[in-house]
Amino acid sequence: MAERMNGRYKVGEVGVDAGMVMVGDPCYLNTYGKESADGFEWVESEVDAQKSTKKFDYSYSGACAATLGEDSAGELGRASAVAVSSGYGDGVYPVYATYNHEGRITKLEVVFVAEDDEDFEDDDEDETECVECGETTKELNGDEKCAQCAEDEEDEDEDEA
Repeated sequence: MAERMNGRYKVGEVGVDAGMVMVGDPCYLNTYGKESADGFEWVESEVDAQKSTKKFDYSYSGACAATLGEDSAGELGRASAVAVSSGYGDGVYPVYATYNHEGRITKLEVVFVAEDDEDFEDDDEDETECVECGETTKELNGDEKCAQCAEDEEDEDEDEA
C-alpha cells in the first residue's frame, strides 16, 4: 500500500480556465457530452433549462448549469461526476489527499481559497469555555478547564498534601 499514512499530503494541482472543477471516474469520459447536443460548448438554453430543474447532464452545459446555480455545485448525469465553482475563478489550485492508518485515501480536497484568505468570519466552533474561569479557548483538559485553571488546581492539591 501507500507510504503515506495518517495525514494530509499535497498530491498535485488542478488548473482552472472555466471557473469550475469537475471530479469524476475517468471510465465515464467516453460518455461525456453524449446526453447533450452541446458537445463541449456552452448552450445557453440548455444551461437555463438545467438550472431551473436542478438536473444536470454529464456535459459542459450541465457543469455550467450546476456551478452557476444557487448552490455553485451539483451532480452531473447519473452520478458520473460532480462539478463545483472554483472559489474566485480561474487559476491553479492545490489538491490534498488525507490518508488513514492503512495508507488509504479517505478525503480529497481542492483548496480554492486558503483559510487565511476567507472573507467570512470564523465561527469559533472549536472554542469552548473553561468551567472554572469562563475563558474561551480551544484547549481544555479532561475536566473542561483551561491550562491555567488546571495548573492552579494542581498547585492547590500539592499545598494540601
